[in-house]
Amino acid sequence: MGKYALYKAVRPSGHSIEPCGEPMLYLSEVLIQNPQIDDFEDLIELVRQRAKGEMFFRIDVKPSFENTPENWEDRLEAAFTS
Repeated sequence: MGKYALYKAVRPSGHSIEPCGEPMLYLSEVLIQNPQIDDFEDLIELVRQRAKGEMFFRIDVKPSFENTPENWEDRLEAAFTS
């Protein structure tokens, strides 16, 4: 498989999280626009930088870097909100 696999973001209720017209940062766009990123820690820093000016973050893919931790979603969300 490529650098990342498809991942569907859902609420605990099971309903998909849909954009509501507000500025949203998609993880897939970050990865596609930055093919030079090949490390999870570099991705964390990039998400932190790109979060400025965005209201929402959608984790729509799972990064498959060698150093992607088990708690990758929590780490990405924390980077976006910090």
